Amino acid sequence: MSWRQYWPKSKRMKIGLTFVGLTIVILWMTSGVFQWSELNCQHIEIDINTGKTREIQYLLYFPISETVKDTWLSQKINKTDAKPSWQRVNTFSPGARYSPHYIYHSAIHQVNSIADLSELVTITPQAQAIIAQTILEKWQDGSDYTAGQYVQKVMALSINLQTITMNDLPTTDVNPASSQSQQ
Repeated sequence: MSWRQYWPKSKRMKIGLTFVGLTIVILWMTSGVFQWSELNCQHIEIDINTGKTREIQYLLYFPISETVKDTWLSQKINKTDAKPSWQRVNTFSPGARYSPHYIYHSAIHQVNSIADLSELVTITPQAQAIIAQTILEKWQDGSDYTAGQYVQKVMALSINLQTITMNDLPTTDVNPASSQSQQ
């Protein structure tokens, strides 16, 4: 017995069966079975030179949409001439609403935390510029870890202060290991 005896004889049936087969294969490939592959995913990135975010939607390995958005940080720093350095923050796929952990995984949360803080307390424009510049510098060191420590120290200021000025800001050395080695 050969498989050909089961294959339809009419041209219409062959075309219909081929179409159904291709549809099933495409739906299977885009269903999330291949989590985080560019068969069907969304990458969210941050530019560590300006603080802007970029969302890229992929389908069958082709980018189908790209959106670049300003953040609180990019609005305060206002660097228009900086060459972008996009770093992956999150990747989402259908059926998996969690992302692998990237080096800059917390970067967008850090920006949103400072933006939320600026709605709760008054931060002078000079202090905003220093905060934004310091976060960018910490990201440019190679990860979001020290930037996260800095954001936590800035947020801790809001416990006692209603207005944060540039004189209130923590020093940029927030790494406990480096501060211990200086003693």
